Amino acid sequence: MKVVHVTSSGNRSGGTRQAFLLARAQREAGYDVHVLAPGGAAILRWAQEEGVRARPLPDLSGVRGQWAASRWLRQVVRDARPDVVHAHHTKGHNVALLATFGGGFPPVVANRGVLFRPEFPAKFRSRRTAAVITNSRAVKRVLEGCRIPGGKVHVVYNARVPADREGLLRSAPGLREELRLGDGPVVGAVSSARPEKGMQFLVEAAPEILRRHPGAQFVLVGAGTERFVPRLEALGIRERFRLPGHRADAVAIMSLFDVFALSSVDMESCPNVLLEAMDVGVPVVGSGVGGVPEIVEPGRTGLIVPRGEPGALAAAVNEILSLPDRGRDMGEAGRRKISERFTPEHKCQKTLEVYDRVLGGADR
Repeated sequence: MKVVHVTSSGNRSGGTRQAFLLARAQREAGYDVHVLAPGGAAILRWAQEEGVRARPLPDLSGVRGQWAASRWLRQVVRDARPDVVHAHHTKGHNVALLATFGGGFPPVVANRGVLFRPEFPAKFRSRRTAAVITNSRAVKRVLEGCRIPGGKVHVVYNARVPADREGLLRSAPGLREELRLGDGPVVGAVSSARPEKGMQFLVEAAPEILRRHPGAQFVLVGAGTERFVPRLEALGIRERFRLPGHRADAVAIMSLFDVFALSSVDMESCPNVLLEAMDVGVPVVGSGVGGVPEIVEPGRTGLIVPRGEPGALAAAVNEILSLPDRGRDMGEAGRRKISERFTPEHKCQKTLEVYDRVLGGADR
């Protein structure tokens, strides 16, 4: 099986990381894989470090740039002769579709991993897009609402590379000291401070959590969390919160949590941070938005609460903190679930099944 991955993303976003994990897993499974991305893109560096063949795309600026890139892509395809072109991100999909004009082009499979309605749903309905892969049933429902046939849309969840558990244990004492964490339970969240991410609801839930668990401590990891300081001071709980900002070692910090809170109010399809928290064995309380209820099993790996309700969030956190043995069982069940169903190998296999359907089950 030969696959060319085309992405227009130059950043380190979750979607970019997922494209790379898939390409690497496919190479390890014996695929002939090429990755095409903008010059200087993070995925090009990752691919080169892992021995995945990668090439920079021409400039994608404007309509002319995308047309020129599509002609360049046609030449790459003529040389590489892939079975499938797998497109990631909006402009990557555009370039792949433009390259199909003139015929003689392999099937295009497009990824869609965001919940908002596509600006141009016709390109997903087009016969030139052979299949669409979403990272949750929630995203699939959005596309079906745009009159994209359900049989054309396939759900393949995001993948998570298992954390180095021994490394996390070694780093824990130093991190606890750096963050000035005492012996009380730790409730945390990791995201940006944008309103749709809902960290503000954990701030509002904190007084009720502290009423039941006076020793509780809170850690908010992410860019912009300092904006919560005035409200924390008004509530008289500033000293109970640690706000370390954006951290490259966010997963190691998450491993210190007794409860992970994902209190988003919108735009969560298959949150990578949720997979990371479950992978390190932390029970989760997640708001029932997007694909979150597809991942968190209430009572088994965590709890689901209504979005935007601090009281419900506090009650769920308190429930887990009041029964620490049950919380540890939830965390362990979540870790097992990630290790069994959200691995790069599983993502690779489910994607191969989509390719096989597109290719009619032809020999690989």
